[in-house]
Amino acid sequence: MFGTQDSPNAYATMEVADFNAKDLRAWQSHLCQLKDDDGALRFSRDTIRRCVNLVRQCFKWGAVGGVVDQNHAASLMFVESPAKGKVKEGRKSASVDKTALEIVIPFLSPPLQKVAQLLWLLPLRSGVSTLHSAGTSGE
Repeated sequence: MFGTQDSPNAYATMEVADFNAKDLRAWQSHLCQLKDDDGALRFSRDTIRRCVNLVRQCFKWGAVGGVVDQNHAASLMFVESPAKGKVKEGRKSASVDKTALEIVIPFLSPPLQKVAQLLWLLPLRSGVSTLHSAGTSGE
């Protein structure tokens, strides 16, 4: 993210007073374009947003502590997050089907069996909006 010791990213050594919204936007764009060795985009949209928000938070703390001008810190809030489809999206988890759960349950320890059965009854999985009753198949 900030380069390497031999080849640091320009923002790694920049003075706080010199870092502005334009630089944050450029750094965010840099993160959006970084690729792994296999050519795939390295960071997901959520990871990039978290990195940018961390920088914003550091400036906010600096403003509260009187180290950074409040207007300077506030200007960083106007940098928009990367648009959907422009960067790698996080993986979506798929629903577990009741048959797969029934196959796995015998191989779990008794406490984990109870946890798995309890989790099946809760509406925590995608596409599930109501509680399953203990006697139904869960479909």
